[in-house]
Amino acid sequence: MIDDKKITDMFREKGLRVTPQRLVTYRTLWDLRHPSAEEVIEEVRNRIPAITVATVYNTLECLVEAGLVAKVFSPDNKMYFDADTHPHQHLHDSTNHRIIDVYDEDLHTIIIEHLKKNKQLHNYTVQEVKLHLVGYQNQI
Repeated sequence: MIDDKKITDMFREKGLRVTPQRLVTYRTLWDLRHPSAEEVIEEVRNRIPAITVATVYNTLECLVEAGLVAKVFSPDNKMYFDADTHPHQHLHDSTNHRIIDVYDEDLHTIIIEHLKKNKQLHNYTVQEVKLHLVGYQNQI
């Protein structure tokens, strides 16, 4: 759970004006965990009925540009949003099409060290690793 003070502090740190529309949109992203734009619009309009679709889309893009939200793409290239910008990977459940967060701090290091060791990207500095996992839950 994230409180409004923390959201407000994050917005101000990024130089964003704190508006009711932005607060509700961000909170919705956090609450829904990997929603599509359509899901965000539906939920935000439940909370602020007068808000326009354009305002929600503009707010989503503003939050992405500020680095407070990340876009996540599914294997079929559908776009979702993630308010958790801490380093982590995503597993796309191919059975129910959910996105599951995978936190493995060693994974990033292993990949970077492997690339350095094999000198595959000797002219580049890797800034971020996004590993796209696809799978399904085994039945017990």
